[in-house]
Amino acid sequence: MRHTDKILPYLKKKLGSARFKHTLGTTKTAEALALAHGENAENAVLAALLHDMARWMSARQMIAYVKKYKVRVPDLENVVKYNPSLLHGFVGADMARRIFKVKDRSVLEAIALHTLGGPNMCRLAKILYLADITSPDRRHSGVKTIKRLAEKDLDKAMTAASASKIAFVLRKNAWLHPDAARTWNSLIK
Repeated sequence: MRHTDKILPYLKKKLGSARFKHTLGTTKTAEALALAHGENAENAVLAALLHDMARWMSARQMIAYVKKYKVRVPDLENVVKYNPSLLHGFVGADMARRIFKVKDRSVLEAIALHTLGGPNMCRLAKILYLADITSPDRRHSGVKTIKRLAEKDLDKAMTAASASKIAFVLRKNAWLHPDAARTWNSLIK
């Protein structure tokens, strides 16, 4: 496995124990989904290990990182205003490229889109999106259904997962990122 000898110590140092445990659970889930769907399991493991690598950063640190490295974030102004934690996928993808020299576009796309999704996601990005929402530490309603769907049909699972994420945001009466809506709309076409 590429770089795990460097990635695991980095994550253990930077992430809290609950986030590290979540990362390992997401990695196991992503690997299983990749194998079930004929995708590259090594890439799935790499993307899953790195998907939350920026979660240790404060909102201020992520905003500064985005500005310093000119990281492209859809609707950046509103993300900064309403939910800066959404930056972690985009920042994490850039950090994976810079720190661990990840070059594979599907791995970087998966890391960047694992929270919001996006239209026309590659299969690896769908796998990570689903692995993140169905990792063993997740207890939200619908997780078992999404997990069962993910084992058989990525697109049906994506539709259920997208609906679950949007419903969560609406229940909180919070700002919904346009890419979350675009993800939903692309899935129901």
